[in-house]
Amino acid sequence: MKRKSITKLFLAFILLTSVVVVCADDIVVDHTETAQYVVFKDSWNGNIYFAKNGATGEVELIDNDASTVIQYAVDMIDANNGGILYLRSGEYKIYSTIYLCKEIAVRGSGWNFGGGGTKLKLKANCDVFYLDHPKTVSSVGIYDLSIVAQKNTYTTGSGIYFSDNTMDCRIKDVGMNYMPEYGIYAGSGWGLVIDDVVVEHSGLDGIHIGGRTDGKIVNSKILGNDGYGIYASSTQMKIIGNEIRGNHKEGLYMRMGKQTCMGNTFHKNYGGDSDSQIHIVGNGNSVVGNSIDCKGTSSYGIVVSSSAEDAVVTNNFITRFNDVAVVDEGDNSLIDNNQGYPYSSKTYIPSSDGESVELTFDATSNCLVAHHNGNEYYYNCI
Repeated sequence: MKRKSITKLFLAFILLTSVVVVCADDIVVDHTETAQYVVFKDSWNGNIYFAKNGATGEVELIDNDASTVIQYAVDMIDANNGGILYLRSGEYKIYSTIYLCKEIAVRGSGWNFGGGGTKLKLKANCDVFYLDHPKTVSSVGIYDLSIVAQKNTYTTGSGIYFSDNTMDCRIKDVGMNYMPEYGIYAGSGWGLVIDDVVVEHSGLDGIHIGGRTDGKIVNSKILGNDGYGIYASSTQMKIIGNEIRGNHKEGLYMRMGKQTCMGNTFHKNYGGDSDSQIHIVGNGNSVVGNSIDCKGTSSYGIVVSSSAEDAVVTNNFITRFNDVAVVDEGDNSLIDNNQGYPYSSKTYIPSSDGESVELTFDATSNCLVAHHNGNEYYYNCI
């Protein structure tokens, strides 16, 4: 009994000391402290977390479970009809899912997989952020943080999971790696913007969109995921300016319709069932102006399946495919002005003096280049 009493006194001393640290050093920082709630770690004891009311400056909860403290702040923001939750820099160990409410913005202090910024580290079989509500969840944003895990240690869990009936949500400047399941999963709903995000080495798809209307995936890197890079079962989704590389199935699977894939770079995705970088299944989908380098890992650059109608596949530069650049099995497809060259053979052109000059691909200019008599000649530029 004596030993237990001493232990309790010692823990109480740590908590009291930590509160002193809060009063002395942690209450006032930068402009982000105007958030409705601020969550941060003890600067002396990294296993103690605090939730501070941004309006009163009062620390309302102290706990050694980061998930509990973050969830408390979310619930208080929900009770007050929305607002901003700011997570200061540091590593937050997540042992249970954080359920987000409507009209909340979760903001970190930036991210870097190597260290620094705000990092949420999954330590259990669960999702990190889950958006769900008896009614529609809308106007949720997640910004400036990283979410990391070890997919070989845990079997379930996604970085950010949007259930059905979520609307007008945004993810920006967020990095995710080694999630056991999906980096980002979004069920049916309306409006989702994924901007300047990195999703790498997920156990399933990097980004999985199911049954959603209207949204954007832009300026992001989707790298080395065990499933599809992007699985887009949606309508009016715009996929623009992304790098989609090294995923174990197709870089992009386009299901449903009226989606646009434009100005992306696809590189060495391993092809999946269609043995291609991009697989079009739905109706009215457009794939225009992309740079697609199969690098010998897939037979085809783009496959338009027999179930697809009214596909538009134009002005793509497709290189190092094992068989053909575009396979069209669809109905009423427009396939036009797609250029490039195969992996298994070299390409030559005749020169003015009758010699055969080899064309090589220049990644900087996205052109085929011929070198002859000290001059460079560019062909098939995008």
